[in-house]
Amino acid sequence: MYRRALAIKEQLLGADSPDSALTQNNLGALLIERGQQQAPAIMLEQALAALQQRLPAEHPHVALAGENVARAWRRWQPVGHLKKKAERVSSLR
Repeated sequence: MYRRALAIKEQLLGADSPDSALTQNNLGALLIERGQQQAPAIMLEQALAALQQRLPAEHPHVALAGENVARAWRRWQPVGHLKKKAERVSSLR
C-alpha cells in the first residue's frame, strides 16, 4: 500500500515534496521491520535528504526520518556515511 501511495504522491506532488518524502520514510521503516537491509537504508536516506531540503531542521518529520536512518544503521551497520548521519541525529537530542 505504501508503494502505491508513494507512486501517486510522487506523480502528483513531485518526488522531493515533504509528503512524498514522509511516505518514502514510512515505506523504508516498514521494510526494515520486515528484515530488508540495503533498499530501505537508501530509501530512508533519500527521504531524510528531501525533508531536510524542504523543512526546518527541528521539524518532527526530519527528526523521524533521522531516527529511521539511525535505526537502519544500528541494525545492519551499513556504509560509513549512515554512521555519520546516525551520530549527527543522536547529537540533536
